[in-house]
Amino acid sequence: MQLHSSELHAMIDLETLSLGTKAIVTEVGLVLFDPYNNGMLGGSHSWLLQMKPQMRQHDIETWQWWLEQSDEARKKMAVRDKDRMPIDHFFEHFGHINWADIKGVWANGLNFDVPILTSFFTDFGREVPWHYRTPRDYRTICWLADLPKDQQVKPALAHSAESDAIAQALTVQRAFAKIHGWKERALEPNYTGS
Repeated sequence: MQLHSSELHAMIDLETLSLGTKAIVTEVGLVLFDPYNNGMLGGSHSWLLQMKPQMRQHDIETWQWWLEQSDEARKKMAVRDKDRMPIDHFFEHFGHINWADIKGVWANGLNFDVPILTSFFTDFGREVPWHYRTPRDYRTICWLADLPKDQQVKPALAHSAESDAIAQALTVQRAFAKIHGWKERALEPNYTGS
């Protein structure tokens, strides 16, 4: 069976300081990919955002959870605000993506990343750049493809938004391949997760 021609999708992952929709967003990770072309990824991005200007929510449980994560993840979280990207610069960079060409905006559960990022955009007087019909759910496609956790691609660095987005995009490709009965390609040589 021949694979579809290039179809551009985006996987988004957030790191936050709360689980609520008004959470402080500390990092946005994004990777462009074609779910029909297994193992092939487009560009990926990571934006460590300044937190002070956000005036959004954080909670002690999430802070405690961060303290239990790997040294590498905690170091990324501990980057000082002055060394993070100003919010206006993030919107400028995020806006450089041609969102009209994006057929699907994926996230690991549609009740977390998409609503938080939508709220974030709204708080700063911006509209989300994707069409309202494009959000897709990573967990649902894994369920449909019968891909348990041990068959999902693990991120090179767990709880790094870009690394998580890459692993999730590769897993969506794996799920599409399984659903359609395609032979799965090896992961890209520069990927260091499993």
